[in-house]
Amino acid sequence: MTEKCDEIPGLTGLRGLAALSVLGFHFRFWGFGYGYLGVDVFFLLSGFILSYVYRDGVSAGPFLWARLARTGPTHLVATTAVGIAAMFWQQATWSGIVENLVGFGFVNPPTWSLQIEWYAYILFPVFASIPYLKRLPPILIIISGIVCSIVGMRGAINVFGPYLIMRSLGEFVVGVGLFRMGWQPRSWIWRGVLDCYLCRRLGDISYPLYLIHWLPLLIVTDGIEHPPTMVGKIVGVLLSICLAMILHCTAEEPGRRWLRTGRETYRTMRGEPHGHDCILRARYNVPPLSNACQRD
Repeated sequence: MTEKCDEIPGLTGLRGLAALSVLGFHFRFWGFGYGYLGVDVFFLLSGFILSYVYRDGVSAGPFLWARLARTGPTHLVATTAVGIAAMFWQQATWSGIVENLVGFGFVNPPTWSLQIEWYAYILFPVFASIPYLKRLPPILIIISGIVCSIVGMRGAINVFGPYLIMRSLGEFVVGVGLFRMGWQPRSWIWRGVLDCYLCRRLGDISYPLYLIHWLPLLIVTDGIEHPPTMVGKIVGVLLSICLAMILHCTAEEPGRRWLRTGRETYRTMRGEPHGHDCILRARYNVPPLSNACQRD
């Protein structure tokens, strides 16, 4: 498997702004009534970037381990923290936290998108290995994804089920089609605005920011019982960013490195040749998302 690692300007910044829009929606800031669409952006970017990184081929085992290393540590710490906080409002139990961690619960509500993202992760190497699908016209892939998403929009956005899964996976497929079509972000908006220092730093912490922001939201809304005040909204967002920075430095990056190093050590002990994993400087993570530009 050969992976090419050119940087794509702006995608990290877009991921950061998408995460911020979700916070704006949940904290009920004026003008963010459609902020939940940031999650849709996560899925589209995830399909595009994974297709870009693994355009020369993908091996299911290493791919899924890389995804676990990228998403698992932050999910473990953030969801556990949110679950413990929710216990104060009798909205969670230890069994509920465990169920959420393994993908069967929603103690930390934003993790619904991570569960669907893993459906995409599992399907991605399967479909990427089918020669017929590789020859499909990109426009047909995009249309198929759009149709799937439109059908999925018939369901409620706050109800986890077949419609929401179809909508999200359809957006992932559109991202795959955009890459196959050869689309690249080249305008000044991508290179000037979205690739600025602030947007890039926000993008770096977008995954932990998305997963941990429910904890400050519980605090400033008294367990989601009352609308937050303006001061509460501002404090909640700032606290979310601070917690995300801590998670990024203490869980996301160290956990990823530890899991990746462990896998390479295991392969060395078995005498297997090491692969050349891609280090993409744009650092997107699926979760979406996950990050779309990933340091795998």
